[in-house]
Amino acid sequence: MKRRISAAMCALMSLGLGCNRSSNMKPQTTAPPVKMADAASDFPQPKDARLLMRFSARGDQIYTVKAGANGKPEWSPATPDARLFDNKGKEVGTHGKGPHWTLTDGGTVIGQLPPAKKAVPDPSAVPWLEINAKPGSAAGSLKDVIIIQRVKTAGGIPSATELTETNIGKEFRAPYTADYLFYVPAK
Repeated sequence: MKRRISAAMCALMSLGLGCNRSSNMKPQTTAPPVKMADAASDFPQPKDARLLMRFSARGDQIYTVKAGANGKPEWSPATPDARLFDNKGKEVGTHGKGPHWTLTDGGTVIGQLPPAKKAVPDPSAVPWLEINAKPGSAAGSLKDVIIIQRVKTAGGIPSATELTETNIGKEFRAPYTADYLFYVPAK
């Protein structure tokens, strides 16, 4: 009986506190990275806006090696190629060049570059972004979207070893995940 209770407590505690296998359970003392908390404070809900939809994305950031002005190879700006998923894991759309978002229900919106806000909580991941919707670009279920945020990013950075003169003109894909938040006017 004690073993079953201990196992159940471990399962519950794995949601955030951690646990060892002995009957003396101790909370995990690892603190979350400060940089992530800083990024979250940089990306609060936009003023005078309310959250309409939130989707997770899985896909790639696509880069091309190009010759820089100084003759050294450099990366082109990233182009996204990702699928969007709802909170139940159902695929609900795509995210691609533009940047644009297209939902399976017909909703679409195009983001206006450059981003209005940018944060780099993790240098090994693409930045968090806040992008204004391009006026007149939204339709369907996304027709009232005014701001799109990309947060909770992981990956999406190309390997430095591929940045060589022999790779100029070649395309490279860097897998990434992120959450996309779509905001509409508060009123």
